[in-house]
Amino acid sequence: MDAALDAMAPYGFPNKLVRTTVSQLLKVYGGKAGWVFIEDSAYTLLIDTLLQQQSNPSPEVFFSSHFRSIAYSPSNPLEQTQFSHNNLCAICVD
Repeated sequence: MDAALDAMAPYGFPNKLVRTTVSQLLKVYGGKAGWVFIEDSAYTLLIDTLLQQQSNPSPEVFFSSHFRSIAYSPSNPLEQTQFSHNNLCAICVD
């Protein structure tokens, strides 16, 4: 948690908001195993979530509407991906 707080300090997010948001994200992403997703790409997920929460201050509403479809699978977190090679190639060609 300290690393996340340190990473968010230059952006001016309050520590309480960062702690609350990290806790919510950890619940969504399967507990302590969710740190991988939060720390990925220099805390991009955390920053995006914090910015979106500022425009919608109710965390319950935000998390229920934005993360409703996420299903965590400890064996393969990418298992739920809906894209296939053919779908992506079709998008690139168009």
